[in-house]
Order: sequence, then structure tokens, then C-alpha cells
Amino acid sequence: MLAPALPPSPDRGTIARLLQPQAIAIVGASERSRWSEALCDNLDRGGYRGALHLINRHGSPVHGRSSHTSCQAVGAPIDVGIIMVPAAAVPDAIQMPVERYLPRVVYNHLIDRYPKDQLTKILTWIVLHPEDGAAVDNISDLGINGAAGDPSIVRERSYLYAIKFIGRLTGRFEP
Repeated sequence: MLAPALPPSPDRGTIARLLQPQAIAIVGASERSRWSEALCDNLDRGGYRGALHLINRHGSPVHGRSSHTSCQAVGAPIDVGIIMVPAAAVPDAIQMPVERYLPRVVYNHLIDRYPKDQLTKILTWIVLHPEDGAAVDNISDLGINGAAGDPSIVRERSYLYAIKFIGRLTGRFEP
């Protein structure tokens, strides 16, 4: 029996960016979060000299600092991102700008097409078996022109959206 192949080793630059980041993003920073406040304070007291980008969906000042509405809105490379949002909100926190409207379109399509109990079972299956089944390669059924793109990204997003949608269906998360 052959041993599984190891992933390629990261280069020195990748390790350096992780261990000595020039730019850190705190996604989900909020005035109500003692965690994001403590993290900012610790970075300041620890002498961190790189760029610190606070990200919250409103773009309002947080802990006396300016913030951005997304990592893309920073407009500069980010070496390390710290995600400080509830699990069901992670898909929204890491989405690309083009995805802002897509989850709602998909969710509405699914709600219109399947009864709630059946949809919950389908979404649970997707979460438990993210690598199984067919990846959607045509999104015209949703009224969107174009193709879904790279199947690995489609699978990743499908898994994340399924978690989010289960939260909505069960009332444990509302956007």
C-alpha cells in the first residue's frame, strides 16, 4: 500500500508571511466584540508594525480605527486573516464581491423548489458529503448568465452555502 502523497512544501516566503505578516485583517471586528478589541490591543502592545485592517460589513469605525466592508475593499495584499464571525456567517465574510447577491438568489430558488424538510435533508447531505455528487456547471436555471466556474470552488462554496442555508431554515442564523 502506498503512502498518500504529501502536499507540496510551502516556500520560505509563504512561511515568512504567516509568521511575520506585513498585513493582518480582522474579519468581523466590532465594537461589541471584546475579542477583536483584545486582539487589537495585544497587537499594539506587542509592537506589531504592519498594517492592521479591520473588516466589518458596515465599514464603520471600530476600536477607534477605520474599517473596510470586505478584504477586497482593502485594496492591498493581506498576509493573515483572522475570522471572528459565527460559523454560519463565514461564507459572507470570505465571499468575493460578485457573490454578494448569489447566496440570496440560490436560497430563494431552493425555497421555491423544495419543501423545507426536504431542503434541510438535501443541504445536510451536501455538508456531510462535500466531495460527492455532481457539481453544478451551469447556473442559467437561476436566471444568471454564465458558467459556475472551477468545480473545486463550486464545491467549496456549495458546502459553505449549505451550512448558511441550514442556519436560515432552522432559525439559527439570519443574515
